[in-house]
Amino acid sequence: GRRRESSRKRSSKMAGRGGQKARKYDVSNTNIGMLGTPLEKSVKAAAAACEDQWRSAGKTEGLQIWRIEQFKVVPWPKDKFGKFYSGDSYIVLNTFRKSGGALQWNAHFWIGDHSSQDEYGTAAYKTVELDDYLGGAATQYREVQGNESRAFLKLFKQLIIMEGGADTGFNHVRPLDYRARLLHVKGRMNVIVREVPLTFASLNSGDSFVYDGGLQVFVWHGKEAAPMEKTKAAAVAQAVSDERGGKVNRVIFAEGDKDDEFFRAIGGRGPVKSSAEGGSDDAAVAARPRVLLKVSDASGKLQMTELGRGPTVRRDMLTSHDVYILDDGVEVMVWVGKAASKEERKQSLSMAAKYLQTSNLPMTTPISSCMEGGDNEIFESAFEQGVLSTARPGTGVKFTGNIDTIRGKQTTKQAADSVSATYAGSGGPGHATDFDAVYSQQGADPAAWKGRSKPESEYAQSLSSTSRGIGAAAVAGAAVAGAAGAGAAGAVGSAASASTSPAKPGRAESVTKGGYAGPVIWNGPLKATVETASPFDAKADAAALRKAMKGLGTNEDTLINILCRRTLKQRMAIREAFKAHFMRDLEKDLASETSGNFCRVLKALVRQPADRDAKFLRNAVKGMGTDDTLLIELLCSKDTASLREIKTAYQRMFPGHDLEKDIAGDTSGDYKKLLMAILECKREDSHTMLNQTLIEADARALYKAGEARLGTDEDTFIEIFARRSMPHIMAVCDAYQRLYSKHDLREAVASEMSFNFRVALQAIIDVARSPVHFFARRLYRSMEGLGTHDLGLIFLIIDRCEVDLGTIREMFPTLYGKNLVDMVREDTSGDYRKALLALLGF
Repeated sequence: GRRRESSRKRSSKMAGRGGQKARKYDVSNTNIGMLGTPLEKSVKAAAAACEDQWRSAGKTEGLQIWRIEQFKVVPWPKDKFGKFYSGDSYIVLNTFRKSGGALQWNAHFWIGDHSSQDEYGTAAYKTVELDDYLGGAATQYREVQGNESRAFLKLFKQLIIMEGGADTGFNHVRPLDYRARLLHVKGRMNVIVREVPLTFASLNSGDSFVYDGGLQVFVWHGKEAAPMEKTKAAAVAQAVSDERGGKVNRVIFAEGDKDDEFFRAIGGRGPVKSSAEGGSDDAAVAARPRVLLKVSDASGKLQMTELGRGPTVRRDMLTSHDVYILDDGVEVMVWVGKAASKEERKQSLSMAAKYLQTSNLPMTTPISSCMEGGDNEIFESAFEQGVLSTARPGTGVKFTGNIDTIRGKQTTKQAADSVSATYAGSGGPGHATDFDAVYSQQGADPAAWKGRSKPESEYAQSLSSTSRGIGAAAVAGAAVAGAAGAGAAGAVGSAASASTSPAKPGRAESVTKGGYAGPVIWNGPLKATVETASPFDAKADAAALRKAMKGLGTNEDTLINILCRRTLKQRMAIREAFKAHFMRDLEKDLASETSGNFCRVLKALVRQPADRDAKFLRNAVKGMGTDDTLLIELLCSKDTASLREIKTAYQRMFPGHDLEKDIAGDTSGDYKKLLMAILECKREDSHTMLNQTLIEADARALYKAGEARLGTDEDTFIEIFARRSMPHIMAVCDAYQRLYSKHDLREAVASEMSFNFRVALQAIIDVARSPVHFFARRLYRSMEGLGTHDLGLIFLIIDRCEVDLGTIREMFPTLYGKNLVDMVREDTSGDYRKALLALLGF
């Protein structure tokens, strides 16, 4: 049924247990190869012969996490995904599909710095047991705190390491009440958040930091902090606020700019380390040469032999008869051939650890293991041609004057991403200041860059730009626009939306005016969940629907299988055929044969979009109360042409009613004024040329209307947010953060506005930055907590199922630690549930 959004009181106490274990064990020597030792036997004796937790493991796409407690595998709450205690060990299972294929698994066991030997021993053993349960098909990863693998880091929107841990059979950890803490935000490719000592000595000029004082949260940006670090820090502050019911007071400080209050909170001011002293953001990417080794017992004795180093390493060196160890310069990966001997398999990870020891490499280096045929993309990408470093120019990065030639050879997304992330110059990721300088690095000839000369590879077209800097496609767009050497903004909206989760994929187009290369608009292929059915026969489908509803009873499964698995165009053809052959109105028959939310879904599916949305808006305002959530979701996300059609449909469907008057009668204040301004349909078209002068003028006007004065000039916000195009608003957000470091624009709105006016303005910002992330967040909110906002859920799923719902479904576990399909399944029931799941592609 209908419910309004409401803030929920949340505990301000830190989740889990606190307190630090007395001893830091040498976890760097841990690996799965410890099996067969006395430790394994004690773990085995304490563990159940059949682990109950594995019965539900890996059945559906998404994340599952367990913590080791007294030799037992205990589920880790989904609302804590991405948060780990340094005193514990965990098992993380990622279940996924590629291109609609069979389920695949990555099994990680994560070892905290202060995890006890019994805990990480159990985690190692149980990971092997889990892999056995999954038929040996999982890729196994050993993760050591602070040295996590790339595959692990991609699983979480944010990774927060906290002090403390669980009670175990060997150690006792005292509970720790909530206390102030300092979080360190660092990284370019994968931004990581870690708790550090609450003192100025933890700071450096190259990173961002978040002080969490309960209901007071400060974000502090070092003067050389990267844009993605600043964005992530803002996201962490937002997440803390969300966890505490939105009652947190957040303030952003820039190093040296009136930051006394921040230093008072962390115990006093002191010298801040330089960016260099803080360490490289992507030190792991300063890769050592690749090394390939073979582990074989063909001679009668198990031996490890080096096969190649650097450019001599080739994929065809691998055979099914042995085990191979590949050091790609970042991680060590074990590849187990299908015909490898039992001894080779058993000792493979021990040999990988031995390789680290004999090569004088850090024992904390990530180690993973996969079976032949396991399709480990990172492993395969290590053999690609032309994989480039993401280090800054001058630190060994390889450049080329003909990027197309290299990109065309990429056969995995990992490789395509690495090629697209070749520049993080003085402007930082996403901002190129001098393309001639880029291509002159390492002997590349700027004259060789001629623009696009051949089609991009499939992976290059669908690459994700988030946390990878400016994409090569954006470079091409800016170069074509004549921006070389003149400066070009390349910030992608979703990257600016405080997330390291996957951005809206596709080709990059750059629009220019007066020498300004505007924000890159990503409008390439997104994944839908409802696609054109083939073969298709409208008459046959109409007849099947009539048969399903004729006489006593109704065959709901037939209604679902037809209406929920056809595109809008096909559904309209079915409706016409139904009327032509049976002289009946399909919508009316559905209304008489079904009921409740199931009926709402089916009726919405057989309406034109404008009629469907007009009906949703009517439901939002009729009767007692107003569904402001639905009003905001719909009105703030539609373009001008769609809104005009909706207004016309509303007047036609509900005689005597006017959409603007009905909404005006149910709203008030600045919130009402904003919605009325939106319904005037004067927003600029998204294809309007961008004007840098106007963008900066709007950013300054918003600052003067809000943060720079006592009180707020709401009319200025309404004028800009209701009139400017979405690409323009995205560019204004970027300009605002560049010009005024205290808050980004979304946070300024949060601090200056209140209630539904604030929510609507933030919705417009979120749509401008990344529609995919906006709709994912609204889907999550529709089912979060007690009750379900059914009208919103139905609108969102039907509205996006032919656009980007497949993309949203895939990114959902990373964003929220929950599987979208599972959430829908848990929050709905009966035929209503079946219909929504079918629209989700299940």
